[in-house]
Amino acid sequence: MVFTNLAKYVLPLHGTRKKLYSLEKGKITKVIILAVFALTFTDMLFAQKPLGKINGVQKVVFYGDSITQGGWYLYYIQLFYATRFPDMRITIENAGVSGASATTSLPRLESDVLSSKPDIVYIMFGMNDVGRNYYRVSNPNQKTMEAREKSLETYKNKMNETIKRIKASGASPVILTPSPYNQYGMHINVENFVECNEGLIKCAEIAKALALENNSPAVDIHSPMTELLVKYPELKFAARDRIHPGKFGHMIMAYYILLSQNVPGLVCKATIDVKTKSVENIEKCLIKSLEIKDGCIKFMYIPKALPFPVSEEYMEAKRIVPWDSLNQEIIQIKNLADGNYKLLVAGKEIEKFSAEQFERGVNIALLTTPSQKKSNDLRTAVIKKANAESPLRNIAQVNSILQSSSVDPSDTVAANKYFEYFCTKLNDKLKRYYTRLFETYCKNRGKFPELTKKAVDAQKNIFELQKPEPFEIEIVRSINPDRHF
Repeated sequence: MVFTNLAKYVLPLHGTRKKLYSLEKGKITKVIILAVFALTFTDMLFAQKPLGKINGVQKVVFYGDSITQGGWYLYYIQLFYATRFPDMRITIENAGVSGASATTSLPRLESDVLSSKPDIVYIMFGMNDVGRNYYRVSNPNQKTMEAREKSLETYKNKMNETIKRIKASGASPVILTPSPYNQYGMHINVENFVECNEGLIKCAEIAKALALENNSPAVDIHSPMTELLVKYPELKFAARDRIHPGKFGHMIMAYYILLSQNVPGLVCKATIDVKTKSVENIEKCLIKSLEIKDGCIKFMYIPKALPFPVSEEYMEAKRIVPWDSLNQEIIQIKNLADGNYKLLVAGKEIEKFSAEQFERGVNIALLTTPSQKKSNDLRTAVIKKANAESPLRNIAQVNSILQSSSVDPSDTVAANKYFEYFCTKLNDKLKRYYTRLFETYCKNRGKFPELTKKAVDAQKNIFELQKPEPFEIEIVRSINPDRHF
């Protein structure tokens, strides 16, 4: 497994600074790490003792550009909440818009984000703010350097305005540093803007400084992900265009965001002692009807949480970051006689372990248990929610273009006329893309209430499914021809 050094990205208490040093390309680089574990909604949400703010439905909005609009990372976070905290009703809303920047998104901030009364708003901009075209060359002239600096200054000002407006609304902003531009990747057959990620490093520094200035938490995903890309250029991260991470990259993004929230890695844990024939310890589960005889153990396992579901992107991501550390469902059996044992779930053998492995505790989170099946049902439900929100995000995307040019989206005549003019300024490739987008927009804009209800119903379906169910577990000596129960 390939794991980067994660400790340096766990940020200290907000309001403080910590200087860290990392060796990169032979140079010692000073990294200023800003705060993340402030007393925010996320801290309250994952505190060991529930605080007063956790009651009823909580709403979290992710506000950003195309990386958020097509953002599997936020849906993986929704899936984690649904499996790890089944008693909570946490609504995740997508407020990403393709092509958006901190500047162009300000006109939609109220209608697209704040009007839904979120408790917390994650903000991630930078990829469209940095001015990628100014990074085509590694030795820019003075004019290009000035353009780069101007883009960064605009990013700083508009991000600052965004943070202040969100705070003024009563919501809690959390600033995400932008995901990296993959200028390091091998075998990516698109033009490489060779210093673009250096620009995004500056955006990340600005974002963290603004978080400190505004007494708000920040989550640094840019630094650890850049470190991975530098060290492992063969990774298929943003392999299509160096910009959009793909499901594998989004799974890694979700990991770092969840890590910053200090979420519990433990799903459930049960410890049984064969010698005393008793349940020694339980965490987030119950054990009923325990029977121990003739080298066999049988019990009813009642989990209070679900494992994170196994998928292709999960398996790929866990080779790079220790995702399994956030997915621990442990069955520990002490004082078993030496030998190998079958693990049976609901009467079916699913794996074999040694007595020594059971003594240490085995992780059943990724095995084919009823809980893993339930989690995969939830994964399907979250995908349906993402699909239900997609046409709403397309409407928001066109509305954002109109609002940025002071065109009222409700004035269909003006909107049609402006978009026709807008497309005349584009090259053929972009013209085809935006023409299709506007055609879909025209078809769907009159269906907004219907589409919204579909997305709301998809969220309700997730809540209905996030219920763990009990199942029987047996542990049987492999040498036994028959079970004893």
